[in-house]
Amino acid sequence: MLEATGGQGASVVVDLVGGAYLAGNQRALASGGRHVVVGVPGGSVAQIDLRALMTRRARLLGTVLRARDLAEKALLAREFSTRAAPGFVDGSLRPVLDTACPPNCAAEAHARMEDNRTFGKIVLDWTGGSALDSPAPASLPAPGAPAGSTRNLERPAPWR
Repeated sequence: MLEATGGQGASVVVDLVGGAYLAGNQRALASGGRHVVVGVPGGSVAQIDLRALMTRRARLLGTVLRARDLAEKALLAREFSTRAAPGFVDGSLRPVLDTACPPNCAAEAHARMEDNRTFGKIVLDWTGGSALDSPAPASLPAPGAPAGSTRNLERPAPWR
């Protein structure tokens, strides 16, 4: 992250894992950054360097959707649709992709995920690929985009 931002770090880290990822996510934060924990499948207990948090003037926030009422969830979904989703269409936001594979490799992909051998999302490519080493798609349709339109994605590593 530091390399990608010219040493500045990320203004926001959305942590879907928790646990052992806390220290790395903290190092990735920019001065004044926000670290938002929204999931803890990697563990709910972690050690934090409070001095580093203070030095960066960073904020550590935790939240859950499950405990919120339906109206609040709907409001948050609308806010995401208007404020964040356009960034995925225009390329200013990009998902972190680990690999792409055809559907017949879903069980192996799931095993890789369970063994924590991935970094980023695994994409099942339903466009007709059938071999383990099928090349990943260079782009996928943007959510809600007209047929035939695409958004650019960084190419995930080949499936192995």
